[in-house]
Amino acid sequence: MPRSTVIKLNPIGLAVGCIFACVGLWALGVPQYFFGSHEEVNYDVSLRELLSAGIDVARRGGDVVKKIRLGREEDLNAETKGKTLEGAAELKTEGDMQSHIAMMYALKKGFNGISVVSEEHDNLNPDLSKVEAPNKMRSEITHLTEDLKVPLKDITVWIDPLDATQEYTEDLRQYVTTMMCVAVKGVPIIGVIHMAFDEETYWGFVDHGVSSNLKSVAPNTSAKERIIVSRSHAGTVEEVVKKSMGEATEIIPAGGAGYKTVQVIKGDADAYVHVTRIKKWDICAGNAIINAAGGEMTTMHGGKIDYDKAGDPKNDEGLLATMSNHKKFLDVFEPEYDALQKKH
Repeated sequence: MPRSTVIKLNPIGLAVGCIFACVGLWALGVPQYFFGSHEEVNYDVSLRELLSAGIDVARRGGDVVKKIRLGREEDLNAETKGKTLEGAAELKTEGDMQSHIAMMYALKKGFNGISVVSEEHDNLNPDLSKVEAPNKMRSEITHLTEDLKVPLKDITVWIDPLDATQEYTEDLRQYVTTMMCVAVKGVPIIGVIHMAFDEETYWGFVDHGVSSNLKSVAPNTSAKERIIVSRSHAGTVEEVVKKSMGEATEIIPAGGAGYKTVQVIKGDADAYVHVTRIKKWDICAGNAIINAAGGEMTTMHGGKIDYDKAGDPKNDEGLLATMSNHKKFLDVFEPEYDALQKKH
């Protein structure tokens, strides 16, 4: 019968061995592999490059949205993800999700560690090595000789992978946009709005310029004011507008916050008015572009909207966007807006 061998371990030697093993594993990065690194990534980001990337990803998202809509005349895999305060269904389609994936991960590939807030969410963890990096020097922005570099930690990127989902399901294509916005310390600096079906892209970079299709805005020669509002609850806004400005005021119902803001910037409407809750991914890009073009977007009380990632993604204080006479419109609309809020 073989004799058993008893091995006695020296406690001190064992402890020393464990220490060396732990140090070795730490050096190899094993704890970070399992638990993730807590080291904050930070570097200076070129906002000119981020603008170019924003144009690139908005167009990518638009291509996805358009392809799905044209390929599926009926089945868009639409589902309800909730309801608005007014009780209208908030829809999500495959177009929303596929555009989100295309935009989100291209930005993540191009700018390591960047904070991106999207209307949509996913549980994917894609291999970024297989994602095509965004173009950081598109021809549209090569004339911008001046750049601005800011710390990564100060940047929040907002994306709306498909604005006007309701209209998308109704095949009202003119309202459908994809949007990207860059806020620095909560202030909207860069905005991109891409018309998915017209393939027209509008952008603005505060203190640096706007896209060429926004440089010649026609003034309003009409005797009456033109107010653009959401078609999904036009009745409520129409009541506020007509009580404030009179029955002769022209009301333009339209879908999509991006579309409505562009109409104001282009001079096809004098003001964009919204009196109920709206999400910041719906308005950040428009806010940046309208600021870059010399206009204003505020709450109905005249306050600036904060787009920092740490803040609330909802704006519950109404919205007013104009290219001129902003204070005049505020003074007219604010009393009726406040009266409406008291009713609710």
